[in-house]
Amino acid sequence: MIDNKNLNKILGNIDNINRNTYLLDSSGTILNDIEIDPIVLQKIGKYTIQNLIDTIDEKNYVSQLIQGYTVYISKLSKYNLIYLSITANQTLFNKVTTVQKRMLMTIFITLIIGGFIIFLLLKANYKPIKDLKTLSNHVNKQKKDLSKNELDLIRTTIVELSQRNNELELELEQNLLIRQNFLLNQLINGNITNTENFHRESQQVHLNFKANYHRIIVVKSVSPITSIGSLLANITEENFSFRYEYMIQQLPPDIIIFIIGTDHLFHEKFPKTISKNQYQISFSTPYTELIYTPKAYIEARTNFDLQTISGSSIIDSSYVYMIENFCKKYKNKQKFIQKLLDLGETTELKNSIIEMIHELDKEKINLALIRNVYLEVILIFNAFFEQNKQIFEYPNIDLAIFFEVHEKETLKDMFLEILDDMISTINEKSDMVLPTLSIASIKKAILDNYTDCSFSIQLIAEKFDVSASYLSQYFKEKTGSTILEYMTNLKIERAKHLLQDTSIPLKKVAKQIGYIHVSSFIRRFKQVTQTTPSEYRKQFQSSHKNE
Repeated sequence: MIDNKNLNKILGNIDNINRNTYLLDSSGTILNDIEIDPIVLQKIGKYTIQNLIDTIDEKNYVSQLIQGYTVYISKLSKYNLIYLSITANQTLFNKVTTVQKRMLMTIFITLIIGGFIIFLLLKANYKPIKDLKTLSNHVNKQKKDLSKNELDLIRTTIVELSQRNNELELELEQNLLIRQNFLLNQLINGNITNTENFHRESQQVHLNFKANYHRIIVVKSVSPITSIGSLLANITEENFSFRYEYMIQQLPPDIIIFIIGTDHLFHEKFPKTISKNQYQISFSTPYTELIYTPKAYIEARTNFDLQTISGSSIIDSSYVYMIENFCKKYKNKQKFIQKLLDLGETTELKNSIIEMIHELDKEKINLALIRNVYLEVILIFNAFFEQNKQIFEYPNIDLAIFFEVHEKETLKDMFLEILDDMISTINEKSDMVLPTLSIASIKKAILDNYTDCSFSIQLIAEKFDVSASYLSQYFKEKTGSTILEYMTNLKIERAKHLLQDTSIPLKKVAKQIGYIHVSSFIRRFKQVTQTTPSEYRKQFQSSHKNE
């Protein structure tokens, strides 16, 4: 007789399921040491099992559900035996139910842990909301207005910041020194495309660039310099007559950069660099056109660096010749880059610049000359963005930042990073259709919105699908005044009309023309009219009484 436990082990039935397995001979006699449970046999039917055995052949098996039991029969033809398995369905389902319970328990535990994590995250993120609620309650108590909520506080803050930004922009526009500095930096960074407009704007801030020749001078001095002309006269013992001289930059710790204008050239033997006493000075080539100032700036600073590297008071003429040849070598490549940029062939443009960089890597030349080539490419892009500012709102690349780097790899990485950013900007707007602008449409947009506290130039620019810088420049070129000046005049004229009605308090007048704070309104009104709103109201009342 076959032991039933050993049979189950041989068959791999080790899952603790109450599975009844039997081996039968060809006549149907059970070979196990136990018989089929009589209750099970009664439920299934003895003849039912026999009929199933009779239907099986050598290649097939039989599996049927009978009265709540799964009956499986197969013939082991190699051993002339029959395998019979009878398993209660409830036993199988009990195991499935156990698995389901475990799965549900796992899901439940996961939900508890996940819920706890979410609670911690919400608690952390709720803190700023709670702080905002506390702040809004504090503000409401101060203003004795409990109807405002946190969103109202956010909206008010955004509007106030927008208005303060407009006020700051207007202040900057009217600050003489800031406007002068801005124009001088525009000049050396290659952002001047319309020389006539530049001269007109310069004259408005008392800058006069009328001269036959323009050049850049870089000076290193431990003591302050009041006049570059006086300094050169003392060092060279020659008289210098400048049509103008302006300090462009003062770089820490002791470098000062000037732009000068002359009616005559320096004599031919005048050096490109001078090193005497406590001074180190370098000069650019004189240029007859002001638009070449960026090249003069790069040249003067490159000469200064070469002088510092060589340690000589004067750069050797053979060295100057070598520098000129090096620059000429890459001049054609720069022209090709300009052509690709104008055509919008950005992929080929980038590949061409990368190829040029690889060539520079192979050059056995110092950093100053490699920087020179990079800066020439930056100038090309600066001019391109300036000419197309109606499409691209890209910040001018300040050439001075390249002179702060003193390692080749760092300089190359910085150049590549800026290059990727510029080309990405061009690609993003490559399919953009040029917008149509008119002063009438811009003025109407301003007229419709100037009393809105959140009004800004950026909002108008978005309306016309142009950059804010281009819109401002376009408006000023066509009207002679800035958008903020025009908007401020509209506000003041509207305020004058409202002030004629003495029943309207100043706070309400300020709000109706787009000022959140009455103090801002009073300050701007006085700046434009030379009198305060209250004084204007009194003067108006007095003049009408006399009538």
